[in-house]
Amino acid sequence: MENPYWNSGMIEETKYFFGRKNEIETIFNRIRPSRPQCVSIVGERKVGKSSLLYYVLKSDKRRHELPHHEKYIFAYFSFQQCLSVTVEEFWRMLYQELEDKLPDAIGIERVEDNKTFENMAETLHNSGYRLILLLDEFDKILKNRNFESDFLSYLRYIAENPDYSVAYVISTKKSLKDLCQIDLPGSPFFNIFTPIYLGLFQEDEALDIIKIPSAEEGIPLEEEKDFILKYAGLFPFFIQLLCRKLFEHKKKHGLEIDPGGYRDILTEFRKEADQHFNHAWKGLSEKERDLLIKIAMGKEVKDRDRSVARGLKRKGYVTINEKTEIFSETFREFILEVSNIPKGGKTETTKWKLHNLVLRYKRALGRNKQVLFPLMIGSLFAWVGEYILRGLGNIWPWRFLIILVLLINVAILLFSSPENDQNR
Repeated sequence: MENPYWNSGMIEETKYFFGRKNEIETIFNRIRPSRPQCVSIVGERKVGKSSLLYYVLKSDKRRHELPHHEKYIFAYFSFQQCLSVTVEEFWRMLYQELEDKLPDAIGIERVEDNKTFENMAETLHNSGYRLILLLDEFDKILKNRNFESDFLSYLRYIAENPDYSVAYVISTKKSLKDLCQIDLPGSPFFNIFTPIYLGLFQEDEALDIIKIPSAEEGIPLEEEKDFILKYAGLFPFFIQLLCRKLFEHKKKHGLEIDPGGYRDILTEFRKEADQHFNHAWKGLSEKERDLLIKIAMGKEVKDRDRSVARGLKRKGYVTINEKTEIFSETFREFILEVSNIPKGGKTETTKWKLHNLVLRYKRALGRNKQVLFPLMIGSLFAWVGEYILRGLGNIWPWRFLIILVLLINVAILLFSSPENDQNR
């Protein structure tokens, strides 16, 4: 009996893919026109970007969504394991993905560079074909020095050229607009894309993935749906992970789970989930982490933090209804633990206050070290000078300098609270 739930890698079998109906509809709506349009899928690690791209590649849905579906040629390429490929190597690898999909009746030369790719695109266009390139982990291209900004300009030229019918559906962790501003200033590449932000499942999508695969394998998990939604939330990967643990336990010990069984399952789930929580936590800004800590402690989100909360919702880490809450109890417990806060999260202990005070000062010092370090060195000389020049009578100018340095330090601490930190 096969466990139908995944805990690593993308979902490659379409029968195990659930949800994302709205996102799939948007993708097909964009690539359906005679001149297909480009789409960028944006989302956090493990939210299902690769699985969605692969579903578009393999699913029979395009037979129903696309008129003359046989005239669409899809190719999938991931940059995840290709961090140092050259542009020429990329074209050759992409051609290998395309080779068995190209129509035999059309003579197409092997693609090895920009020019031969253009020749292929023009030949396909003239024969009524549309080429859809599914490019996974596209943000990795921006870290590859072999791909300069003019390559992105070239991709835009291809997509906008009326002599070709080429569109890209790409996946990135951050939006292309943010990536291009950081890595390729002035690049207009992102303007040709419709962004789709992948976050949490809808509840009905989550229930489908809980109930359908397990029932088909004869080990139903429907009775555990409340347990799963509490500890995994609506985050696709963590639903898969907890369902996998529950399925294995029932397969080994029977369909009934006693309280001890639930504790064991949660322990195993936390061991694996914490690795992903740690990775996610390190990737968040200071302002995002500070707000998550407050939400985990049950505090209300203030007006000045609402834009940060909306960003966290888009990433899938909080839900916003009548109240803003962490997406799952497991992640809430992780936040409290990593922040050294009691599990209840309601009381700010002296240890936490001291921890927060030190953290604030370290951040303030890091942002103002160019000013503070000379002042601190100056104060050291002032102390030494006071003892050397004590015999000269008037030592108050030295003491004034010391007091000034202390006051500057206190002011920086007071006016550099976490709420005033800027994202970096």
